[in-house]
Amino acid sequence: MSNFQFPIHFPISNFRFKRTGFTLVELTVVISIFLIVLGGASLTFSSFLTRNQLDSYTHQLIQTLRRAQSNALARYKDSDWGVHLDTVDSSYVFFKGASFDSRETAFDETTLLPGSLAFAAIALRGGGTDFVFHKGDGTVAQDGSFQLQEGPSHLFTLTVNAYGRVDVDPLLLSP
Repeated sequence: MSNFQFPIHFPISNFRFKRTGFTLVELTVVISIFLIVLGGASLTFSSFLTRNQLDSYTHQLIQTLRRAQSNALARYKDSDWGVHLDTVDSSYVFFKGASFDSRETAFDETTLLPGSLAFAAIALRGGGTDFVFHKGDGTVAQDGSFQLQEGPSHLFTLTVNAYGRVDVDPLLLSP
């Protein structure tokens, strides 16, 4: 057998300690930078979602206006067709009839806007909040414009001329 003996004393100077891990200062700096980048990205993404929602509802409203004009041009159900803008309920109603008050409610299709969207600056010739397209020619008596707005910085101005043409002008105001 061998005469090997374990040394009882291990001198500390023979071991080299390697530093592993990160200091608290390094971790704090990295986490701070990460949070700043994340904050900027979330603001950009939030703005994108807001703009996308406004775009979506604007296109949906334009399609509803065009559908009302198309039904009037085709003399569908031998009637005028229109769209009523409801500023109180933040909604719009596709309807059949010569006016919103005398409409046939069985044909109503109401679309509610989300809480962040609202109608603003409605300016129709003769006042009111209805675009009624006349059967046969698709013209409107009350042409004019209105805005679909989300918050103080995003809005679209929609204009319907006397011939029923719908134009949209996106305005991005600086926040």
